[in-house]
Amino acid sequence: MEKSRAAAKDQKCREAGGKCVSDGCSFTSIVKYHCEKGKLCCVEEDEASESKAQLKKNKKKSKEIKKHFNSQGKDKDVSKQKKKERKKLGKEKRRKGNKKKQKNDKKSINRKRHGGKKGGDEKKAKTIRKDERRDKIVKKKVNKGIKNSEKRKKKDDKETKSRNGKGKEKKQKTKYKHRKEEEGGENENQKMEKKRRKKMKKNQLKGNKNKKDKQYKIKKIKKKSNIENKKEKHQREERLRGNQTSSEKSYPVKKCNKNKKACKKYGGKCIGQKVKCSSKQKTFKKSSCPPCKCCQQDCKSKKKCKTAGGTCKKRCSDYETSLGKWCKGKRCKCCVAGDGECFNKSKCTKHGGTCKNACSHYELKIPKGCGGASCECCTQN
Repeated sequence: MEKSRAAAKDQKCREAGGKCVSDGCSFTSIVKYHCEKGKLCCVEEDEASESKAQLKKNKKKSKEIKKHFNSQGKDKDVSKQKKKERKKLGKEKRRKGNKKKQKNDKKSINRKRHGGKKGGDEKKAKTIRKDERRDKIVKKKVNKGIKNSEKRKKKDDKETKSRNGKGKEKKQKTKYKHRKEEEGGENENQKMEKKRRKKMKKNQLKGNKNKKDKQYKIKKIKKKSNIENKKEKHQREERLRGNQTSSEKSYPVKKCNKNKKACKKYGGKCIGQKVKCSSKQKTFKKSSCPPCKCCQQDCKSKKKCKTAGGTCKKRCSDYETSLGKWCKGKRCKCCVAGDGECFNKSKCTKHGGTCKNACSHYELKIPKGCGGASCECCTQN
């Protein structure tokens, strides 16, 4: 592929009347990109001048040709005429309507009803017919509802005779007719008011009785609920305490905070009675947080503590010394028996030093040269 591309480039240079040369040429270089990388297309002076003039003429011709043609290579004048003809045809079709489309639409509807071109499935045809029937029924019901509502409005208008502001409205009838008082008798309006007041009093008395009965029942229910809640609390406390003897102290269940500091010193936590400590924990003294448990994490020793001959604990005793945090776990310490004897390491012996508890002013310290608690490797200058 690469050879074919190089040969094509050489032909372009030859057509221009030049040659592809790698070294610098005395000729005038017209086109640099006709040849491969590192080579130039060189042409003589008299040929170069002619070629430049030809290029200018060709450019002018190409511009004139482009004016008459599109990007697709078609004449512009012809394309404009075709566009005008298409517009005229489009307007005529819109006026008359596409008869072919109308025929095709009718055919598609008939095919759907009969289930395809050649008979087809009868199930599809039945489903389509059902949908069409439903649409017709719905339209009829809607139209009936509109007509009935219009009829009702007309009846109301006839009774009131106030349609669009025309006619006169009827006056509302009064309940009580004002009549003159007879001699030695009362008016009818006063009699009706007395009856109405008596009925109101009876209804009020009935309502008050019902309210009192309801309030009395609610008070009884509240008393029973309070008594039952107290009994349940007492039973729960007895279950949680368990079968304790008379010698054992009975501590309240909810309070697990007594002597909690003693449990924290050893890196533990207070947990309820029924809860168990995890596999990585151990139970500590019960006196630290009664009646709950004090769960304590295990300590794991590192290599440093083992080489010094110590053991990892939460707290060292009086006859032991702590070498620092050379263990895994919360508040774990490396405890060594005695005052912490010192022993030499290879670092200290190479430099001719000795392990002591403290170096003097005229001695140098070597870090991590000794083993033991508060031991230093000291060498003379």
